Amino acid sequence: MPTRQQIVDAALAYEGTPFSHQGREKGRYIDCVGIPLLVAGELGVIDIEGQPMHGDMYKTYGPDPAGQLVLECCQRHLIQKSLQQLAPGDVLVMRVESLPCHAAIYIGERHGAPHIVHAYSGGINKGVVHELDYRWRRRIAAVFEFPGVED
Repeated sequence: MPTRQQIVDAALAYEGTPFSHQGREKGRYIDCVGIPLLVAGELGVIDIEGQPMHGDMYKTYGPDPAGQLVLECCQRHLIQKSLQQLAPGDVLVMRVESLPCHAAIYIGERHGAPHIVHAYSGGINKGVVHELDYRWRRRIAAVFEFPGVED
């Protein structure tokens, strides 16, 4: 099973990858859900039901936020935990407006501040690493970890 550092390193490899809805190819195109799924696939993560996770999962959603699909999918495959237990390599489900429909991976602290990696079409249009500041922190709807992750 992967370590937290392996998850962080794998997620960071998507920085700079152009955003594309349902994108699932490192360096070519990615979306927010694609990063955790591809990281899980690269590292051989098995979900809580004993099934392998991979980038071909969940490719039938529309380009606009759709209800609680991202949250429900994370609940189906990952281990939910409290925000107070947040650790590097954890998956964050974040609200866009009021819907929990965005995913990011927490990578820990850089320069004394918490940071995330995620892909979004809001302005920068690519996979980015940035501070988990108040604006982003208040969007957190849930925290999950990959099953079997090692510290």
